Amino acid sequence: MSIRAFGNFAAFLLALVGSLCLSSFRSLAAQEMPRWATQGASAEASTIDAGQQAFLAAWLDRNGRPPLEYAVDICREHQIVIFGESHGKREPLEFFQRLIPEAYDEAGMRCVVLEVAKHEDNDRLARLVEGTTFDRALALDIAHNSAWGNWYYQEYWDILEIVWKLNRSLPVGAEPMRVVGMDTNADLQLNWMWMRGRIKDPELQARARREFPFLAKRDELMAAVIELEVIRKGAKAMVLVGFNHSFTHYAQPRVNADGMLRGEWPRMANILYQAYGDRIFQIGFHFQHSSPKNIWPAYKGGEPVFTDVVEKVMALRADQPVGWNVFGSPFAGIRDRQSYFFHFQPRVTFGDICRGYIFLRPCGKISACRPIKNFITEDMFKKSRGFFEARFNRTFDTVDELNEFMEKFGREI
Repeated sequence: MSIRAFGNFAAFLLALVGSLCLSSFRSLAAQEMPRWATQGASAEASTIDAGQQAFLAAWLDRNGRPPLEYAVDICREHQIVIFGESHGKREPLEFFQRLIPEAYDEAGMRCVVLEVAKHEDNDRLARLVEGTTFDRALALDIAHNSAWGNWYYQEYWDILEIVWKLNRSLPVGAEPMRVVGMDTNADLQLNWMWMRGRIKDPELQARARREFPFLAKRDELMAAVIELEVIRKGAKAMVLVGFNHSFTHYAQPRVNADGMLRGEWPRMANILYQAYGDRIFQIGFHFQHSSPKNIWPAYKGGEPVFTDVVEKVMALRADQPVGWNVFGSPFAGIRDRQSYFFHFQPRVTFGDICRGYIFLRPCGKISACRPIKNFITEDMFKKSRGFFEARFNRTFDTVDELNEFMEKFGREI
């Protein structure tokens, strides 16, 4: 045997032994289920050691599913499946795009509901996705009319063409896939500026005050669109919305200046779940937890560790993409007092904020979305220049300067 052949054989044996050792370690870990996983108790993410991480990885080996297969099955079982995403992340949006034709064919989904589009544009959306050709100018105009006016990421609007292609492939007489916008018609940029004291024009201030109730009830209005456009029509829908709107079993904390919980804030999916129960299901895409400091500046504790713990578990599985039901799993009782989602509500656990979960990549390996080139028009710049300058904390002399900045330093919405 040559030296090179011997070296290759030795490397193979080492890899095989390593694999068998890892398999044996996971098998042992599987027999040593943590007490918090068997008794429905909770566990702080910071206390989950290497052995418990191996147990969780072994559990996913046995019970996790390929993400697309998992999502299609969930779509079969529920009328409304709500996908919570962190804005501006490319891989989750591309996954959602791949799911659309599968969910149509295999799960009877007939509607895609999007946060990024306005409810007032639904007639135009229908004309777009059911047309004989894909009208790119119309698609871009719908994007320009979004409630924030700066949903400038290509992957959100690619969804419209995916649905159009699906509809063009259907046999004559087949029910088309609809796209429904669910966001409010209120000027969210104007209200954002007004609430920060940046609007001086009395007429604009008066308009912002008139529109504020629509902003304050934005989640209720989005839930009402889904009820009107999907539930009352007996249809099935897959919904793409920002993570904070997606909770079915959790209401976000409202705290006072001392960091004490003074109430809870039910968001869109929670409102729907209270009315329709298990017809509604939520899946969260893997995300980075944020600090309690986001709503309580006086917070002095450590940074969240929840995401790191999940990613250590995934690393034991070579970061294989996976989807699973969090509730009823050993992951359900994990929490992190250093994360915004748990700090103010000691009884909240992972199983409350996510009913289902999809891991595609570690957060550090998720790509940013692609900004649409020259997305901001001259008219948009004239109307919204103050908003963009406040949002990005810098001045812009021309629309070209703003577009160049957005394309180079594309920010999350």
